[in-house]
Amino acid sequence: MLALSRVVFASVAAATAVVPLARAQSLDWRVASGNFITTCQMVYDVARSRFVAFAEPTTPIDLPFVEWDGNGWRERAMPGPLPPRISFGLAYDIGRGRVVLFGGRTGSPLNDLWEYDGVKWFQRTPAVQPAARYAPLMTYDRARGNVLLVGGSSATSLLQDTWHWNGTSWQSVPAIAPFAMGAAMASHPSSGRVVLVRPAGQTWTYDGVTWTQVASSAPPAPSYRATTDLAGDRVVLLGFDSPTISQWNGSTWSVTAPFDGRRDCGLAADLSGRVIAYAGQRLVTLGGVTTTVPLNDTWSIAGGGNTQLDAGEPIVVQYPQVAWDSIRRRLVCVGSSLSAAVQDQTWEHDGTIWRNAGAAVPSATIDARMCFDLLRGRIVRFGGFRGFSPRVLTAELSEWNGTQWILRTSSGPTPRSSHAMTYDVARGVVLVFGGTTTGYPAGSGLLGDTWQWDGNNWTQLAITGPSPRMDAAMAFDPGRAQAVLFGGRANAAVLGETWLLVGTNWMQATPARSPAPRWRASIDYDLARGRTVMVGGLGQTQLLSELWEWDGNNWQQGTTLLPPMARNGDYLTSGAIADGRWMLASQWTTWIGDATPARAVVTGTGCGGASVPALRAYGDPVLGSATFAAELHRVGAQALFLLGLGAGTASAPIGAGCTVYLPQLDDTLCGVAGPTGFARIPLPVPSAPQLIGLEVSLQAGAVDALAPLGFALSDAVVARIGH
Repeated sequence: MLALSRVVFASVAAATAVVPLARAQSLDWRVASGNFITTCQMVYDVARSRFVAFAEPTTPIDLPFVEWDGNGWRERAMPGPLPPRISFGLAYDIGRGRVVLFGGRTGSPLNDLWEYDGVKWFQRTPAVQPAARYAPLMTYDRARGNVLLVGGSSATSLLQDTWHWNGTSWQSVPAIAPFAMGAAMASHPSSGRVVLVRPAGQTWTYDGVTWTQVASSAPPAPSYRATTDLAGDRVVLLGFDSPTISQWNGSTWSVTAPFDGRRDCGLAADLSGRVIAYAGQRLVTLGGVTTTVPLNDTWSIAGGGNTQLDAGEPIVVQYPQVAWDSIRRRLVCVGSSLSAAVQDQTWEHDGTIWRNAGAAVPSATIDARMCFDLLRGRIVRFGGFRGFSPRVLTAELSEWNGTQWILRTSSGPTPRSSHAMTYDVARGVVLVFGGTTTGYPAGSGLLGDTWQWDGNNWTQLAITGPSPRMDAAMAFDPGRAQAVLFGGRANAAVLGETWLLVGTNWMQATPARSPAPRWRASIDYDLARGRTVMVGGLGQTQLLSELWEWDGNNWQQGTTLLPPMARNGDYLTSGAIADGRWMLASQWTTWIGDATPARAVVTGTGCGGASVPALRAYGDPVLGSATFAAELHRVGAQALFLLGLGAGTASAPIGAGCTVYLPQLDDTLCGVAGPTGFARIPLPVPSAPQLIGLEVSLQAGAVDALAPLGFALSDAVVARIGH
């Protein structure tokens, strides 16, 4: 547990040497949270003690997936060559510690078989395979120790066949199965039977030879999710649009607790009996409007009560606007809901997770703007529009005090959207410039007026300044006591001027170098660097992803590019500087940008005999993290292993195809792998700021009698401690 502490404190000199990187004119990005999956399938990975949820897209794409270890969901990169697909079958093979995926479809049904061992996907190609199909049912048959596959649909007909996968070959069973479309299937522990529930509650059981319909029926539903609860000796069932949770005790169904009727969610149980429901979608009706609303929250539904474990992401918030509350140290996010059937939401990110504040905000507005009033400790939100046909502009001003939104009424600016807004800390007022009264870039609705809000009253500043425009970027530089405004658009023109508001007077700056003209860029003031920083935006015809800094006289370009998914610069992404680090929020993903963000990178290759070990990081080595860990895969069952740690990086061949990637051995941890050849080694990260940027190499070795050297070595993980 103290391994990283010993290594990093033994390397304070190395850590101190990299501290100046925090002031470098560049940023790296890491995903702070990416809980973006809604409809999904989920299994519990017994070997690695975590829930794994795979997205069920509506169009064939590379399958994103996330993992839950009890502390939060982590996005995993798609490891390996698994082709895009939809409507696949999925199960977890407990005996071999692998996720098994079969079939699905792209344009046509598929019959390929894939397995995931925690490191990557690899294809299995047995001589005999089930026919191509999509939407099959799969589960692990505990009594017979294999993966059971049932039914699905071919290109022309529904299937009723039954197959067993034992890890080596497929076996066709002559049992004729019930139709599986819309059904769910799971293994009941003590009875030794697999139970299958069809739409409307019709229940069948399988004993390894035949399928038999039983008298007891589940609560009716158009479709289901089911999972095996080994500790509770039961099968847990969720019916789509059903208000209850049901359980099968081996002979009858009974209702155990109410739930919210979500559909297409992930459902799985761990070995302790904790049943997790994750994501999905729910039919919601509000004001006579019914729609399907995506969900990505997480619930424990074990026992008689339900507990929300994770609120998810603000995925129902379109056109998000964010502002950093520097007193409460929260990034506040507000936007228009996906549908009129969904009430508006306020979300807060504490640097680790999002929390749904659960407070109703004033009626939804699009292209409003927000900033933080430091003097009064409130987020101020102004303007925006509602609807699209027609767009109705508003001059609504509301303030978030950390608990509720308070609507303020005072005569002031005309209704508008897409304006620029910032807080003038020198004079203690909120500044608003420009925007549009039509919600469109064309026409006569562009504005060029400047207003200030002092917490009680609006005052128009009777001054000339930038030409009328919308979507300009504006931030306040407290060191120079001036607001900095850049770009925007006016009709078809994209602008690239720099303007400064000093007190109540605008003046145009004439820097030697300027960014390309742009609109909808994110801009904020970096107190640590003493500079105004601007990222992204939209140019005349292209999306922009670079970073620029204003030092009071000139613009300087950094080496940073926005993360690929955040580069649209449009309403999908909004950013602010939080404690010296950029935070970008989109509808699906939140990024942190820093000179030295935490990261863990796999490097090199392993060597061995019977198998080649693979070392992976779980999570990021964030300063003060209690959950960062190394994970060792593909060693022998119950194999003795040693994990070495050393500050710095190296590459030294030692023969027999093996390479040592540790510059020195600063610390070691010994252990014994589990029955599937997996081991998890917790590596808590100290909370010492002088360690920011320090790189520590990790490599593992395991006893392997078949290896030329008598042991096998893994590849390496280089962990950089950071934010």
